[in-house]
Amino acid sequence: MEQEPAFTEYDALVHSKDVQMLKSMLPFVDTQQQMPLAIMIQFIEFKNTIYIFQKNKNVLSAHSLNNKEDRKTAMLKAILQYVSPRERETFEQIMNMMDIMNMMRNSDNMSDIMNMMGDADNMSNIMNMMGNSYDMNDFMN
Repeated sequence: MEQEPAFTEYDALVHSKDVQMLKSMLPFVDTQQQMPLAIMIQFIEFKNTIYIFQKNKNVLSAHSLNNKEDRKTAMLKAILQYVSPRERETFEQIMNMMDIMNMMRNSDNMSDIMNMMGDADNMSNIMNMMGNSYDMNDFMN
């Protein structure tokens, strides 16, 4: 039998021992009473959700993650426990691409260097940026 994924932070806040007990009872009640009981369970969870967010608006905020990119990465990692192995592979590829994009975005001179590298004549400019003064014609002959 497949293992149930762990509760999320949201589930831990919304579910109570009473709700879990009602959910456990659901398969054992008369068929005609299952739907009303299931609706009642959902209503209790809905009511708990409203209460929790009225009490504390930031209850589920990722306070420690100030950077938007860090939050995106943390969100993808949180999702990973609920996906199939194939979906996990896709998510991990997305996360790797995000890391590469962040590294490129954070590199101060990356776009300048890439623009200069488009033309071999500009290679001497790159060398000059690195502190050396070479003439590219010396390498071409």
